Amino acid sequence: MSTLSVKLPAATRERLSKAAEAEQTTAHAFMVSAIESALARTEGAVAMEQAALASRARLAQTGRVLDGPAFADYLLKKAQGKTAKRPAARALTARRARP
Repeated sequence: MSTLSVKLPAATRERLSKAAEAEQTTAHAFMVSAIESALARTEGAVAMEQAALASRARLAQTGRVLDGPAFADYLLKKAQGKTAKRPAARALTARRARP
């Protein structure tokens, strides 16, 4: 395992010590956990953005979408263990904005 040196202001170091003590762990373990959490959060956000961009590209290419309420019903039935037919994609049509 490689070593990383982190310089912290005294006030932050004190907060770290108190937080680690409250969690009944060491300052080192607390920092490792915090870094891992931040990495997971960032990686998740990046993956979500990539999926959204791929979805937008697919929409631009095909012009077809799944109906939101119909797909939500499909997912609900599947989650309940029921047999459900996946709704077919349909052409995207412009809708008027609701007042």
